[in-house]
Amino acid sequence: RIERALAAVGTARSAGEAYHWYQGTDPLIRKQLSMMSALRQGMVSGEVKLMYQPKLSLAHDRIEDAEALMRWFHPTDGFISPDEFIPLAESTGVVRELTHFALRTALADCAKWHAAGLSMRAAVNLSAADIASPGFSDLVDHLLTEYGVAPSSLALEITESAIIRSPAIAIATLTALRERGIRLSVDDYGT
Repeated sequence: RIERALAAVGTARSAGEAYHWYQGTDPLIRKQLSMMSALRQGMVSGEVKLMYQPKLSLAHDRIEDAEALMRWFHPTDGFISPDEFIPLAESTGVVRELTHFALRTALADCAKWHAAGLSMRAAVNLSAADIASPGFSDLVDHLLTEYGVAPSSLALEITESAIIRSPAIAIATLTALRERGIRLSVDDYGT
């Protein structure tokens, strides 16, 4: 029954509707739900990892940021592209779990970098669901405290669509994050 409800929710989100009725078994939906279950397990088992892309500051001629890029290495299917699993995670709500995983991992890595004498900021991508989630800025505060990382050592990257989808909520959340000293940037600008 949960599978049917998730299928209906996924269909409604894809169609931009507030609700949808379950209309029978769809093999594609079963495959997608199975993939999301495997993704959740992959975050626990170490199949899902963050890789970092350095960002060079032209003004200072040095690497100041490292953008966290999520990668999934499935034990039987091999590398699964983020283009395949992230949109599906967004449509099923699993993206919040991915964001929590990314924030925890990036902040733990950032704390290690600082302990080793590297002064770098970790940049993490957010989805529209993250920005619209009540208490998201409090979650970020909690994680910064848990890992002992200063807010200035975290950059959050958002897409234009995340702001456009729900501007009032997005602006309130982003303002709260910015007031805490977290750097914000627009990712995929112009897409």
